[in-house]
Amino acid sequence: DYKVTGVQTCALPILAIAVAKTLPMLERHAVAGTATFNGRPVAGATVAFQLLADANTAEPRVVRTAADGSFRIDADEGLPSGIYAVTVRPGDSAVAIPANYRSPETSPLRFEVREDLTGMQVSIRDGRQQVRKSRR
Repeated sequence: DYKVTGVQTCALPILAIAVAKTLPMLERHAVAGTATFNGRPVAGATVAFQLLADANTAEPRVVRTAADGSFRIDADEGLPSGIYAVTVRPGDSAVAIPANYRSPETSPLRFEVREDLTGMQVSIRDGRQQVRKSRR
């Protein structure tokens, strides 16, 4: 009879360490906020959260904005911890979202999620609006 006991007992601690390192990534966080275009709410747009660490393998988490531009992803369906590229597409909205905001590679919108994130402001600008100067 041939029996290898050292490999079996050695594999358990390695497996336990591997599982322990992935647990924080398995935790999901609620995300809520408002999408605006030049300061005005964007209704009916799709907002996508692409986890940058898994950009080539993971599907983005997509949510549609309400009439007031608000969106929400509850914790049970939420986002794992990580840094996300956020993209916005017009969807049902008549707003002409600039092309750079539509792709995770070119979108300037980046958010780090470590815990529940509410009050997120997804602000899209086309560069045409005037900058207001403060008066003293």
